[in-house]
Amino acid sequence: MYEVIKRPMELEADEVIAALDVLGLGATLTRHGEDADPTSPGSVFVDSMRQWFDSVWNLLSTDA
Repeated sequence: MYEVIKRPMELEADEVIAALDVLGLGATLTRHGEDADPTSPGSVFVDSMRQWFDSVWNLLSTDA
C-alpha cells in the first residue's frame, strides 16, 4: 500500500490546490496469491487488501 499525504499542488501559475498524493516511489512490493482456500494466508491478505482498496475508493469518490 502506498502512503498517502496531503500537500499543496500548483496547477497553473496562480492556482494552488490541496491534493492527496501517494508516495509510491520506493514502496516495497510483495506477492500474495488468492487460492481456493478462503482461510489461507494469501487469500486472507488479498481479500483484506481488496476491502481496504474498496473502502478508500468509495470514500474518495463520494467526498469530491
